This record gives sequence, structure tokens and C-alpha cells, in this order.
Amino acid sequence: MVRRSHLDLYRAKLTAVPLHLVVLAPGPAVAWERNQTREKVLAVDWSPLDEALRSELGREGTWIDNAAQSVEETVEAILSAIGLGAEVCPAGGAGGRVR
Repeated sequence: MVRRSHLDLYRAKLTAVPLHLVVLAPGPAVAWERNQTREKVLAVDWSPLDEALRSELGREGTWIDNAAQSVEETVEAILSAIGLGAEVCPAGGAGGRVR
């Protein structure tokens, strides 16, 4: 989600459930680098959307700069930010699910 209108739509439609906006914001260069290492490589550079995202939603929700974080650290940061404080189970424990 990049636009405020999208967030407003979610807020209007999801009134029966808690809604937490958590933005993972490693920065355009890190996001591009990560996309290039994925199995499905994106040919489109989406980095111009970063400016729109920051401009329209910069004061909304929780922003996490996860550029230097592992997946596990990022999950822990998200859960902490939304008040769940759960820990990530290792892949061998509880099926790798969050408890």
C-alpha cells in the first residue's frame, strides 16, 4: 500500500478487526538489492514509490527500518510494535509459526 486513499479504504472496511499499519522501510537501494536476490526477479524498479509512500503515509503507523535485520528480527520488531511481543519459534519448533 502506498497511497493514503488505500489506507483509508482498509480503515473503512476493516472496522471489526484490529488494524495495524507496519511499514517495512529498508530504503529503496536495499529493497532493490533484495528483489534481485529473490527467485522471481522483478524487472521493474519500484523505488520511486518510496517517496510517495513516505509523503502520504510517513506519519501513519509504525515504520521499521529493517535494512540490517534478519527475517526473525523483523518479525520480532513487528510483533513488538503491535503489542503482541510474541517470539518466533525456530523452524523445528511449532512448525516455524509465531506463538
